[in-house]
Amino acid sequence: MIRAVILDLGGVLVPWSNSATYRFIEREHGIPFETVKRELEKQLPLVQTGTLSEKEWMADLFRSQGMEPPKGYEEIWGKTFLGSTYDEDVEKITGELRARGFRLAALSNIEPSRAAYIRRRGLPRCLDVAVFSSEVGLRKPDRNAAGPDGAIFEYTFGKLGLPASACLYVDDDENCLKAAGRVGLKGILFRGSESLREELAGYGLLS
Repeated sequence: MIRAVILDLGGVLVPWSNSATYRFIEREHGIPFETVKRELEKQLPLVQTGTLSEKEWMADLFRSQGMEPPKGYEEIWGKTFLGSTYDEDVEKITGELRARGFRLAALSNIEPSRAAYIRRRGLPRCLDVAVFSSEVGLRKPDRNAAGPDGAIFEYTFGKLGLPASACLYVDDDENCLKAAGRVGLKGILFRGSESLREELAGYGLLS
């Protein structure tokens, strides 16, 4: 029986794409979007687990293009996330789940500056647990670094005090869902709030 729902942050709870930051760098510093994307995503998993600092990471981007890092370069990643908001429709769904007695968790591959911003701003009150990769040194295998490791999922449902069989996982990345499935989590591919509501109803979690 499902007793908890675990939701991805970026792309599910927060309608956000790193493309916004890549476009900012292209516009402000003249590095083509695809180059920014390629260079930053090479080391993104290291940043998301706290192995590489954001300062080093951003400096490497500019130096890879023969440029000295510009003033304030170390703050680009965090500052371009400041306009992010929670998806009101998804928040409404989580509120309904909470009212029905389900436990809720957020699970995200996220960099230190953005994790700190989310903590400062405040998480949705209905959440029982929030697991951020940069805080625990683990990450979900996704399109940037696919692999068999499901330790962060086990850590998350462990924080909820529940087995995998009692949790449902929602993500917009199919690789993450496949990895979650390997540790026993049932999954929903997020395609929007309406689809999410329908699939949760299919599991009997919402009417």
